Amino acid sequence: VYVTGANLTLTGDTSITDNNAENQGGGIYINAGTLNLTGSESDTEGYTYVTISSNHAELGGGVYAINANVISNLAKVYSNDASYGAGFALDSSILTMYNSEVYENTSDYDGGGLLLVNAAKADINASTIADNTAGRYGAGIYATVNELNIINSTISGNKAASYGGGIFFSGQDSLNLTYSTIANNIANTLG
Repeated sequence: VYVTGANLTLTGDTSITDNNAENQGGGIYINAGTLNLTGSESDTEGYTYVTISSNHAELGGGVYAINANVISNLAKVYSNDASYGAGFALDSSILTMYNSEVYENTSDYDGGGLLLVNAAKADINASTIADNTAGRYGAGIYATVNELNIINSTISGNKAASYGGGIFFSGQDSLNLTYSTIANNIANTLG
């Protein structure tokens, strides 16, 4: 899915799966718009998730966003692969994530689950980043954002070949962890 200068909304049990892009955005590419991934909740059926899985690209296997606003609420992003940012790759974009899962994504270099670069802020709330792999830095999250807030979330079981098994943060302001669990991550060099 390629979107530029417009908004894209995926709702309910929508799935983006088994797609390939040579460059950016195996599943979704969005430029200068808002991407809204919103599942649903009902009293009888429980949660229904938007799923983005088994996609491939050089940058952003599942989702690539540039100059965009990305909202993920009840989404599962898993089993995607890329050289950089296997689950999500966000450049100069704002991320707001709730009740979502990013797991079992694989990057050759940085950002197995999430690659967040050149942005002002990213908020991850009540979400799980687990079992992602990076060939270099930041298996769970690779972030060079001004502010990264992780609230009521779990970062676990991620493995980086070099730095930052769970999180690699090189921001200009702060990394804030609130009521969150960072556990069982592996970095072969540091962190």
